[in-house]
Amino acid sequence: VYLGVCRNQPVAVKKILNTTEYEMPKYVQRELDLLQMLHHPNILRLVGAFQTENAVFIVTEHVVKGDMRTILNDQTMTLDWKLRVKIAIDVASA
Repeated sequence: VYLGVCRNQPVAVKKILNTTEYEMPKYVQRELDLLQMLHHPNILRLVGAFQTENAVFIVTEHVVKGDMRTILNDQTMTLDWKLRVKIAIDVASA
């Protein structure tokens, strides 16, 4: 994932390399369809997408503190129970 700028706003650019896997185009299209349909404060907003010969690029809003997976896998971070419950409620509401 790369950091970019679109209309003077920071964006995240996810690069998905073209492969010969049969399922890959379906996966990419499904991700784009979901991001286009979903509008919720706890879900990334799709800015756009484009394709080159070698890759597909999905552009979303940029999250300053990173993605939830990185935060939860960070062994140096300590999450108190109040924060854990808030995260669980936020995820469930999405």
